[in-house]
Amino acid sequence: MKCISMILVAVVTLTLLIAAYSQTRQSGNQSIQTSNDQLTKEQMAKAKAKKVLVKSLPKGVEGVELKDGIFRLKPGFKWVSQPDGTIAAARNNGGAGLGGSFDCQCTGTDAKGKCVVATQGSSMGCVSHDTDKCSGTCTLTVFTGLATTRIAIY
Repeated sequence: MKCISMILVAVVTLTLLIAAYSQTRQSGNQSIQTSNDQLTKEQMAKAKAKKVLVKSLPKGVEGVELKDGIFRLKPGFKWVSQPDGTIAAARNNGGAGLGGSFDCQCTGTDAKGKCVVATQGSSMGCVSHDTDKCSGTCTLTVFTGLATTRIAIY
């Protein structure tokens, strides 16, 4: 009976630790990301990449194309906010998985503030946070499987 009690206590403790870590990780990302932000056309014009860092999107990215410095959905896809605060393109018909997720960071020497992924219709870009403006540059990153690629600077 003591053995079962000790095992039960260990399982409950590990479960609580995992839940606490998961909650901390999610809340940290959500404070930086507001991928649900819908921008006006004027705001989206400011979200055009100042510098594109890649010639083409990395392998594994599905449903997104780069056109005139703005990342746009291909027909048949929609933007979907992810639990970790990133945004991904998913098939409208619920078909096979996601092809990469996008995130924005405030980067630069001693950069402070936040950048967010935001959408307007089929377009997506990085913008500085409304109340916690980025003092550096906003950098768009795409995650595909285990690879992380910086793809544009805003």
